[in-house]
Amino acid sequence: MSLMRRGLVFLACLLCPALSISQQFKPNFSRLTAYHFLYFQVPGAALTTPSSINDSGTVAGSYSTLAGFTGGFVRTAYGQTTTFDVGQVYTGQLRINAAGEIAGIYRDVSGMSRGFVRSANGSITTFNPGGPAGSTQVTDVNDGGTVVGIYLPTNTDPPSQAYLRAPDGTITTFTVPGSTSVYPWSINDLGEVTGTYSYDSGDQVGGFVRSPGGMIATFTYSAGIVPLAINSAGTTTGWYGPPVGNFAGFVAGANGAITPFSMPGTGAINTLSMGLNNAGFITGSFTVVVSGSPVQGPGEYMYGFVRTPQGVVSSFSVPGASSTTAVAINNSNVVTGWSDSTIDPGGFIRIPDVVN
Repeated sequence: MSLMRRGLVFLACLLCPALSISQQFKPNFSRLTAYHFLYFQVPGAALTTPSSINDSGTVAGSYSTLAGFTGGFVRTAYGQTTTFDVGQVYTGQLRINAAGEIAGIYRDVSGMSRGFVRSANGSITTFNPGGPAGSTQVTDVNDGGTVVGIYLPTNTDPPSQAYLRAPDGTITTFTVPGSTSVYPWSINDLGEVTGTYSYDSGDQVGGFVRSPGGMIATFTYSAGIVPLAINSAGTTTGWYGPPVGNFAGFVAGANGAITPFSMPGTGAINTLSMGLNNAGFITGSFTVVVSGSPVQGPGEYMYGFVRTPQGVVSSFSVPGASSTTAVAINNSNVVTGWSDSTIDPGGFIRIPDVVN
């Protein structure tokens, strides 16, 4: 299996592939990137994992219990947390828009994945373009309430089909011509969609952007490319597999020009997902393997990062954590994610400070 295909398998399973970087690394903290953290956990949860944040500072995500149950939560900017569950076992992959609508998946009694939309008042509408024998995944929702994702028509493993669900419930399916499978990851407020497709009998992975009218433009890069987010300017970001070395990040403008980037001193960006706001700020995570230092013992460490539109990449870490996972950024550059901190484990909100 190729490096890129392994990376896609891990990404789809929400696992983070390890990098092989045997060097010392010190996070790049500076006054230009001054910030402070807020920490939170869902009461009684063993694990709290935010997955998205809107411009009002409301965070949506999942929580898990020691008994194996996974439910959803929504936390307002004032700290009020509400939990909810759609399925009897699992509710997750949650995305929240400006109106407070949350899209995600749940598992029914048969264990199959179905889609849902939760309104700001808490009412829930379920949907399943895959049909009774199939399954549905949700990857994003825009401020207009359009949901994007994939579905499988059977419980075997045929090529996935992409769909758009309009606010009135209308389902539109689409594919990338010549592809063996397609996976849309993100939709912006204009209705443009970005994601990946496989070609050459599934051995190669490329990116695509679909216009609101259904026109599809594809692009390839190096050993494979995975666009994960698109903003209102048509900018996309994600990661790619270079011919030699570890996964690195990229930014692509609406004109298709691709700019690679990596964390200074590591040569890599390695992330579960990436967040991108309308101003072009990007967040995500990267992993390094260190052989030891007076501060850090040997082992694998994950840090969060923020990249400015000018290309400056800076890292951050929750105090006491060996793993800081950043997943989403809003238009005020507020980042959310989670960590394994021994001091403040669970969800975090990283808030920029005003620097004079």
